[in-house]
Amino acid sequence: MRKNGKIAYWNHQKGYGFIEPDSGDERVFVHITSLSNKERRPKINQVVSYAQSKDKQGRARAINVTRAGDKPLRKYGNFGKPLMMLLAVAFLVGVGILVLLTFFRW
Repeated sequence: MRKNGKIAYWNHQKGYGFIEPDSGDERVFVHITSLSNKERRPKINQVVSYAQSKDKQGRARAINVTRAGDKPLRKYGNFGKPLMMLLAVAFLVGVGILVLLTFFRW
């Protein structure tokens, strides 16, 4: 279940901070690796949405954090998967042509 809150504290040097949940619950730890867009640093009072998990010690931790207005980043962009498929097919066709050329010598 996703929750909403605001960034209450952020340490730019260490890449972590705390989220103040809208529900009024206790602050939740958040690490830079949990943000959907790691290139933009969060700001104090910035609205976020997150899923809550627990760390090894059982403390609350925010995961899959997105800022208001942010879209989750895609790994390959909009054209990545079709481009990767095209390259794979082209490679297989090239290998097939090479096999045929060596099998049927001129």
